[in-house]
Amino acid sequence: MSMPITPYPIRIHLTRIMLQYCALTAGVWACSPTSPIPDDITLPPLSPACASATRRIGVGNLAQLTAALAAVRPGDCIRVAAGSYAFGASRWTRSGTEAERILLEGAGPSTVFTLGGSGGIYLQASYWTIRRLRLTDGFFGLQTEGAAYVELDSLEIDHLNQTAVNLFYGTNHTTVRRSKIHHTGQGTARYGEGVYIGGNAALGSSAADDAADDNSVLDNQFGPSITAEAIDISRGADRVTAAGNTMDGTGTVSESGFTNSLVGVRGVDHQITDNVLIKGAPNGIDVYEGSATFRRNQVSLESEGVGIRVAEGAITVYCDNVVTNISSGGAAYNVPCTP
Repeated sequence: MSMPITPYPIRIHLTRIMLQYCALTAGVWACSPTSPIPDDITLPPLSPACASATRRIGVGNLAQLTAALAAVRPGDCIRVAAGSYAFGASRWTRSGTEAERILLEGAGPSTVFTLGGSGGIYLQASYWTIRRLRLTDGFFGLQTEGAAYVELDSLEIDHLNQTAVNLFYGTNHTTVRRSKIHHTGQGTARYGEGVYIGGNAALGSSAADDAADDNSVLDNQFGPSITAEAIDISRGADRVTAAGNTMDGTGTVSESGFTNSLVGVRGVDHQITDNVLIKGAPNGIDVYEGSATFRRNQVSLESEGVGIRVAEGAITVYCDNVVTNISSGGAAYNVPCTP
């Protein structure tokens, strides 16, 4: 007589040449493709995006993280435990796909990538999400080159010689959101932007290299001690959306020919809306050329500058922009506003 078979509550089998760990809960098998997790680390809570990843990789030290990044493939989620990871300069070149993004996520500010004073992260790949990390003590924080559809989310980026985030040379459809950026330009104040978008022909890039289109800067906190512009939209950057950001100009270094405001605008067809700017440098927003629309921004100047100053360009400044704390000799706008 055969005996009834009772399923053992854990089983392991191979699927698509990778281990799949499955558990029986309330009579239902639940399977999650993953890689073995080292026993000596505590990983951050599993996010919904990581839960749906094709493969989950847990890391708790620099060697594990370096190996995971070197072998990362579309659909992977790399989960980084709290701790300090001494990176220096690092270049990431493997791309995800539209259907299978690559996700790198930490435990928040307690997951710290230290960049060695002269280092930074170069992302030369597309379809990445990088979230819940702190990047600190670098020449810059993170620089994208030729990247597309990248999400930089819930980061803290601070104490850098120059810029926190560069969206450079053909970076398109990339978003910086819900991040805290402060103490930039500690080595060279004039290059201490929070987020720089575009290229720099003076550094030898061509017009095509400079193109950085359809990027967004959303719901971030800038400052204190952003020594140059919090957001610098440069030549070659078109259709930037900057919305919902708070910018504290405490510690911004005004320098003729370099930094004169908290936001600098060049390029075409930008939407600058619903931002809060405090302490102009001396201006809140400087438009040097191009085209842009400004709506519902709040600027507290605390200086003799101009809330929104337009040098030239096809610029629409709506009258729902509010400029306060204007010192003698200052102004809300230097162009008529549109009702």
